[in-house]
Amino acid sequence: MDKAKFFLVYIAMLAFFLWPSITILFFDKTRLTSTDFILVLTFFGIGLALLIMGVRRLLELLGLVKS
Repeated sequence: MDKAKFFLVYIAMLAFFLWPSITILFFDKTRLTSTDFILVLTFFGIGLALLIMGVRRLLELLGLVKS
C-alpha cells in the first residue's frame, strides 16, 4: 500500500510540474516575460528532477541499481 501511495503522489507531482512546463515552453506561441520564463523553467527543472528520481526508484525496485 505504501508503494501505491508513493506512485500516485509521484504521478500527480510529475503531472503538476512537468506537463504544463513542457506545454508552455515548447508548444505555446505567446511571448513570455522574463519572470514567466524563469517560473516555467523552474517548474521544468523540478519536473525533470522528479522524472530522474522516479526512474532511479524504478530501477532500484527492479534490482538493477543499488541504493
